[in-house]
Amino acid sequence: MGLTEQIQQDLLAITTNANDFGISLTFTAPTSPVTVVTTTGTAKRHHLEFDEMGMVKGNALNATCTVSELALRALSYPVRNIDGKVTFKDHLVAWTDVTGSPITYIVNEWYPDETTGLIVLILGEYGSN
Repeated sequence: MGLTEQIQQDLLAITTNANDFGISLTFTAPTSPVTVVTTTGTAKRHHLEFDEMGMVKGNALNATCTVSELALRALSYPVRNIDGKVTFKDHLVAWTDVTGSPITYIVNEWYPDETTGLIVLILGEYGSN
């Protein structure tokens, strides 16, 4: 196994370990029929916005999650379109926050790292969150 493959396997193990950094994430794809899977990844949500100097700019929702493409593909979740490109247009991600309340987000942007196999999702408000 080469170094790149070892990195991919290590990151998969770290992000999918619910006893360490991972939390349960539920993904919903806007396919027909709708595809829903639950896997483990990392997620965060905070309400501070910073400017380019690192100063607090104001109060704004910032939510992101990171998930392994390999973990989603193992569950037959549609990660790539027919052109082979990663896309999460109109996908939803949900997790339970520290208070035990489930919160659902819509994916606004996605940043796949095709070397490590991780995908960072920038999330936005959805519904009545």
